[in-house]
Amino acid sequence: MEMELDRVSNLPSDVTEKILSHLPIRDAVRTSVLSSKWRYKSAMLPHLVFDCTCTPTANYTVENIVDHVLLSHIGSIHKFKLAQGDLSFRDIDRFDTFKLRNCMLAPPSTFKGFKSLRSLAIEDVSLSQDVLESMISSSQLESLTLKNCNGFRHLKIDAPNLQALFFFGVLEEIEILNTLNLVDGYICLQDVILSRGPCTSSNVLKFFGNMPLIQRLSIRGDFTKYLATSALLEKLPKPCLHLQFLTISICFNDVEDILTILCLLGSSPALEEVEIWAHRGRHYQTVAGKVNSWVDGKNNQSCSFTRLQHVKIHSFPAVEAALDFVKFLVLNSPALETMTLYHYKDGSDLARKLLRFRRASANLEIILI
Repeated sequence: MEMELDRVSNLPSDVTEKILSHLPIRDAVRTSVLSSKWRYKSAMLPHLVFDCTCTPTANYTVENIVDHVLLSHIGSIHKFKLAQGDLSFRDIDRFDTFKLRNCMLAPPSTFKGFKSLRSLAIEDVSLSQDVLESMISSSQLESLTLKNCNGFRHLKIDAPNLQALFFFGVLEEIEILNTLNLVDGYICLQDVILSRGPCTSSNVLKFFGNMPLIQRLSIRGDFTKYLATSALLEKLPKPCLHLQFLTISICFNDVEDILTILCLLGSSPALEEVEIWAHRGRHYQTVAGKVNSWVDGKNNQSCSFTRLQHVKIHSFPAVEAALDFVKFLVLNSPALETMTLYHYKDGSDLARKLLRFRRASANLEIILI
């Protein structure tokens, strides 16, 4: 007599997922012993809810159960809910790396962050400014990544151990209070919401005032426009003594953009490589005819980029202000080896103009691509 067909083991996958989704998390995990075909089904559940049905035993605490489920999980988690009365924040305060994506983070008012947290990465997450600041200031963060998050317009960073910062999104203001160990920074504003009313200090000064050890910095999108808001400085009061690599977006039709990058260049004596991404100004008022006179004035002063070796400018527009900017760099960079300009139009006329520029470096090679 043939063995009767195991109907439970051969249920369609969508049916088994539906069954598991209605079971308490502990019972769903226990189904892995039913048969070999059920062994990993509970490990692929997209929704994980640890509520009052997840009760501790003599051998397993709630913390052990959560650990077991997360460590054995396969695939994506679309929902994670921790609503367990016996579990305090002290139990999960040991988190070292925390990653969240495509969710809303709304902890209770008693939440004070994770004291042991060293790496925080959140993407497409909705959370309040208070929650974010609590997670940053109460932790031992060394790496912080924020991408396409919403629910806040001000970003205040108070993280003395922070070494790497990545931000991509929309902001109105960035406050860097205590990042004395920051080495790597990437800031890309998709759109900058300029604060209304008079500014009492320069944004470029507020941003660079507390990162003395920065070595690699990428300023993309509209962040240059944010830095250029309010008082423009020729140099920072405290130079970026360790900054070696700078990537920055710039509108060559906007004199404030150009003056901002010249301020950074003049305040970075260790700078070796600069990469510039040129773009057209969108909704900003453009200013023409001022860069030439300003650059000529700077040429008469002692301004030298002694360690600058390589410069790349993407989408080089070959407008007067951009040419004046290049002329200024090649005239004041005695160690410059390559000046690479990526442009769209015929470069013969551009080449003739560049050949007429005086150079501080005898080894300089100007490359048109």
